[in-house]
Amino acid sequence: MSFITVKYGANEERLANPNVLSSVLLNHLKTACGFGDMPENVDLASETGEVIDLINKQKDYAKRYVDARGSYILVKVLGGELG
Repeated sequence: MSFITVKYGANEERLANPNVLSSVLLNHLKTACGFGDMPENVDLASETGEVIDLINKQKDYAKRYVDARGSYILVKVLGGELG
């Protein structure tokens, strides 16, 4: 089973299974990390700062865009529109 590590908040981490639709993963992370009340969307970025852009790949499986056992940072999407 593959997983990724998602970093957020003040040095907090959460394991997540990327073998789901991108939309499902992002919605789960938003809620599980305590940002469910936030109106903005979230996405993942690599530790080098490159945004993975799962928000525009919602009907694809997230595992296509992330590395198994990789570490990613949960980021807020500002001013973007869903594709």
